[in-house]
Amino acid sequence: MASKHFSGEDKETDWVLKAWEDVLNGLESDPMGLVGTVDWVTKKWLLDCFCESEGLHLENSDDLVWLQSQDLEYHNVDREEGLYNLLETQGRMVRLVEDDEIARAMSTPPKDTRAYFRGGCLEKYGSDVKSINWDRIVFSTNGKQRSVDLKDMVDPEKVKRYNEVLDQSDTLEEFLDAI
Repeated sequence: MASKHFSGEDKETDWVLKAWEDVLNGLESDPMGLVGTVDWVTKKWLLDCFCESEGLHLENSDDLVWLQSQDLEYHNVDREEGLYNLLETQGRMVRLVEDDEIARAMSTPPKDTRAYFRGGCLEKYGSDVKSINWDRIVFSTNGKQRSVDLKDMVDPEKVKRYNEVLDQSDTLEEFLDAI
């Protein structure tokens, strides 16, 4: 259905549709063939290998502590310590974005993203930000709290509008009224 509606839109969309199809087919026929492509499959494979090599069993509560430790180490972002990074250096992980692109996006997020909006809000109005998370930014202004809901910022038109308002607003009040 997605291919029917979106195929041929652009090169990136076609790539996503093909990758999505490959994953769905792989999940149906051989999930473990997706090691290095699908996060949960890769982690399951890693934990299964660890259980086998160490003689661990899920029924043993002491063994579960070790498995939980491995689970956390998989997500450790330290390049020298994280198991994901170890698998990546061994060529077992599909890499979509290079380090220089990540570093650039960390300091200058793409203008068509929620990250640009969140970072811009902090840069322009950080002293008035009461709290910020994935779904919402709460501002404190004139003794009141006002929040901006970010859940809909997956829609490209909404992202564009919010980012334009952010860029064009001179004051927090002007910004919040326009949003």
